Amino acid sequence: MATRRLLALLICLTATLSVVCAQQPKEMIDSLSAIHNFGTIAEERGTVSHSFTLRNVSDQQMVILRVNTDCGCTTPTYDRTAVAPGDSIPILITYNPLNRPGSFVKYTRVYTSVDPSKPIKLTIKGNVATLGRQTPTNARYQQEIGALQVSNLFLDFPLQPAGEENTIRLMLNNPTNSPLEVSLDTLPSFLSSSVRHATLAAYEPEEIFLTAHTDGTVAPGIHKGWIGITVRTQNSEPDLSGGVMVRLVMPPHFDKGAAAPLADLKTYQRLTDLSPEATVYEGAVALKNDGKAPMHIYSAESNTAFLTILEYPETIAPGERAEIRYRLNLEEVDRSRGALKANFDLLLNDPNAPLRNVLIVIPKR
Repeated sequence: MATRRLLALLICLTATLSVVCAQQPKEMIDSLSAIHNFGTIAEERGTVSHSFTLRNVSDQQMVILRVNTDCGCTTPTYDRTAVAPGDSIPILITYNPLNRPGSFVKYTRVYTSVDPSKPIKLTIKGNVATLGRQTPTNARYQQEIGALQVSNLFLDFPLQPAGEENTIRLMLNNPTNSPLEVSLDTLPSFLSSSVRHATLAAYEPEEIFLTAHTDGTVAPGIHKGWIGITVRTQNSEPDLSGGVMVRLVMPPHFDKGAAAPLADLKTYQRLTDLSPEATVYEGAVALKNDGKAPMHIYSAESNTAFLTILEYPETIAPGERAEIRYRLNLEEVDRSRGALKANFDLLLNDPNAPLRNVLIVIPKR
């Protein structure tokens, strides 16, 4: 009797599991295939694409009704013809990295006739590496160290997202018919390089990836450093040295929902009290904290040779005002041809806009 009951129970259990398994829908694309990582891609080389494949797992013809992306930088390409049961259809997703430096994750949702209310989510991700804001010119290489061609005089990281990868690139090229030995002898402490030493064969280019540290070892601030480059030939010629300046803006980490400062800052100042004969001018830019937490000023950096930052407060309490004082050294500056511009950057812990640029206009003499 007990044996019969156990046998009946096993039969019922088997039947129940068979029904449950039959009711579970099959996926048109598995979870791993629905995600594609491009890795590091070059901004100026244009779009990148990946083809996803969807399989019609239903017992009826399938049609793609629509495809939605979450960014104008992502373009889907697909066929609108019906797909027979068991057949597959590709969907090409193209990403445009222009003016989008840094890491990215983008989603595409595919709606089909099989179940219009449940879209299939496709994911692309990667990291866009720029050439660090090249000097405006038609030349691909901005300087030469001996025979070695170098893409930049100055490298500027995009605004560093806290905890996220931030990579820029430096291009080198050997335009000669002889090998060149190249070494990066010095690197700023806030970055690492994919290459420190390389031998470039005749007419060989080299691409170097420079990555900012995201492990918390770089304090918030505007950091500048020098990449020292040495070039050696195999013709007993003396070594040649040069390099590239590099800048990294590292904002603080922001906690979502936490009390924060709010900067009240006029970022445009036209000097109306500067006399035509003046060679030195000292001025100030007012800054008020309209937020609910102390405001910290991590860096105030001039971007103009004749502008010097004199002093600025490190902390401004909520509701308080302060000044960033500066000096203009105009003795060797030609003001006769028109108005001049000077500017400086401020890095704050205001989550609305941590990096601010202040423009100062100097009237024509």
